[in-house]
Amino acid sequence: MGAMRFFAAGLLVAGLLAASPLLGQPASGASTEEDRVTARRLGEDGLRFYEEGRFAEAYERFEMADRLVPAPTLQLFMARAKRSLGELVAAHALYRKVALMPVASDAPQQFAQAVADAKQELANLDERIPRITIALQPADAQAKVTLDGKAITATEAHLVDPGAHAVEVTRPGQPPLRIDQRVAAGDGTVVVRVPLAATGEPPPPAEPAPEGSLVPAIVAYAVGAAGLGVGIATGVVAKSKIDDVKSRCDGVHCLQSDAALADEASSFATVSTVGFVIGGVGLAAGVVLTIWRPGGGGGEQAWLEVGPSSLAVGGRF
Repeated sequence: MGAMRFFAAGLLVAGLLAASPLLGQPASGASTEEDRVTARRLGEDGLRFYEEGRFAEAYERFEMADRLVPAPTLQLFMARAKRSLGELVAAHALYRKVALMPVASDAPQQFAQAVADAKQELANLDERIPRITIALQPADAQAKVTLDGKAITATEAHLVDPGAHAVEVTRPGQPPLRIDQRVAAGDGTVVVRVPLAATGEPPPPAEPAPEGSLVPAIVAYAVGAAGLGVGIATGVVAKSKIDDVKSRCDGVHCLQSDAALADEASSFATVSTVGFVIGGVGLAAGVVLTIWRPGGGGGEQAWLEVGPSSLAVGGRF
C-alpha cells in the first residue's frame, strides 16, 4: 500500500468499525459485525480501484459499503470518484451531503475530518463546475423550458457537467426551438439566449408557372414565311416586268406604250418590299413569342397583331 492508501484505509476502517449510530443519531437498522467486515472489505477494494484510476468501479464499491454501514468517509470518496469521472453535478451533491452532516461530539475524529474535507473540496468544485441559465428574448412566463429533457426554471442557474447540453423552449402558438450548448469546467455561468421562433406553418412550395402557349409564335412564323413568300414571288414578277420595259428603251427614253407595264412593275416591287418587311418582322416575332410565351407565369404579357400590310408584336416582360 502507498502512503495515501494507508491513510485513507485508516479513515475508512475507523469509520466502518465505529459503533452505531455513527453520527450520534438513530440508524435505520443497526449494523452487525458481519456488515462492518463486509463494508471494510468493499471499502478497501474501492480504495484500490480508486488508486488504479478505475473510478466507476471504485464508486460502486464505496456505495455498496455505505449501504451497509453509512459513513461520511465512504461518501467523501464517492464524491471524489464522481469528480474524477467528470460527473461534477453528482459529485457536488455528494460533497454537499457530507459537508452538511452533523457530527456528534463522540463521533470518530475521522468523521469530523471527512466533513471538513468535503467543505473544502466543495468550495473548490464550486469554482470549476459550469452552470447554464436561460435568457428568453423576450421574456415569456408561459414558455416551457427544458434542459437535457428536464423541465427547469429559465431564470435560475443550473449546475451541469462539462460537455454538450440541449436547451428546448416551447412558447404558446410556436414550434419548439432547440439550442445546443457546449460548456467546459471553469466556464462559470453560461447564458443561453433564446430568441422568438418563427411563427406559423412554413408557406407551401410555389407551384411551377405554366409555360404558356406556342400558338402565337407559330402564327408569327407562318405570317413571316408567307410574307417572305409574297416578297420573293412579287419581286420576281416586278424584276421580270422591269427587264421587259428596259429591253425596249434606248437608254434614255422608253416607249410610251410601256408606261402601264412600268406601273405594274413598280406596284409588284412595292408589294415585294412589304412582303419582305412582314416576313422579317414575323420571323423575329416568332422568336420573341417562343421565349416569352403568352399565358405563362411570371407576369409576362405578349401580343401579336397582324394587319393587311403589317405585323406588330409587343408586350410587357
